[in-house]
Amino acid sequence: MLSSLGKFTYNQLDVNPAMKAESLDPFIFITLLIGIPGGNQEKICSIITEGTKEDHHFIVLRQPLGSEELFSANNLQKALQMLSKRGNDPIRVMVIVSAYVEVPEVVAAIVHHPDKLVRQSCHVSSVSTCIDLRNLFISNQTCFPKIIEQCSEGWVNNIIVTGCNPSKQKGKDERISFLRTLNPSCSIIEVVGNNYVDKDSIEEICAVDAFSESTLPISRHLTAPGWYSLKYKPNPPFIPITYLTVSFSGD
Repeated sequence: MLSSLGKFTYNQLDVNPAMKAESLDPFIFITLLIGIPGGNQEKICSIITEGTKEDHHFIVLRQPLGSEELFSANNLQKALQMLSKRGNDPIRVMVIVSAYVEVPEVVAAIVHHPDKLVRQSCHVSSVSTCIDLRNLFISNQTCFPKIIEQCSEGWVNNIIVTGCNPSKQKGKDERISFLRTLNPSCSIIEVVGNNYVDKDSIEEICAVDAFSESTLPISRHLTAPGWYSLKYKPNPPFIPITYLTVSFSGD
C-alpha cells in the first residue's frame, strides 16, 4: 500500500483479536475509558453501568490504588485470563485506564496476551476519552499533556466531555471545536449536568464493534506506527528534567 509516508505492508487483520483468522468466537467484550486527570472517568463509568444494568452487567477493571505504575499490562492480562475461565457466556468488561496512559499500550496488551485462548476470547469493542473542558488547556492555549494522544484518530471512538457551563457557551463551543479537529471521525458526547448521558449516547459508548470499523485500522498504523509489533514507544507526559550540581571552590 502506498501512502504519504511511503510504502509499507498493511494487514487489516492485525488490528483486533476478534478480526484475526485465529479467532473464533470472542466472548469478552472490552470497553476502554481513558482520560487526563480530572476527566471524571469513575463518575462516567458509574453512569454507564447504571444506565445499562438492565441489558448488561459490566465488570470494571482498574489499576490498583497506590500502584506506582500508571499501567501494568501484566495485571490486565492476568485479569482477562481469570475472566476467560468463567465459560463462554458473553462478558462485558470496562477498563478504566489511568491518566497519561495511551490507548496503543492498552490495546497491545490485549492483542498480545501470552495465552492464545485468552487472545481469541477478547474483543476490543470501543474506546472513549473522558475530558473535563475546564482542564483542556493549562494556560495560554497550551494543551494539557497527552490530550492530543488520547483523542487520536483511529484509536478513540468517542470523546465524553464534562464541565460544560451553560453560561459560557462560547468557550464551550471553542473547546469542542478544538476536540473535533483532533479527531473528526469520533462522536462528541456531552454529559448533561455532569451526571446524565442519554440512552443513544450510552449505546455509542457501549457499542460492540466500534473499534473494528473498517476505516480505522490504517489511522492506527499512521498515528502509532509499529504499535502492533510492539515497537511503538509513547512519549512521557512531562519533559524530563535533569538536575546538575555545580560546585565552586575558593582556590
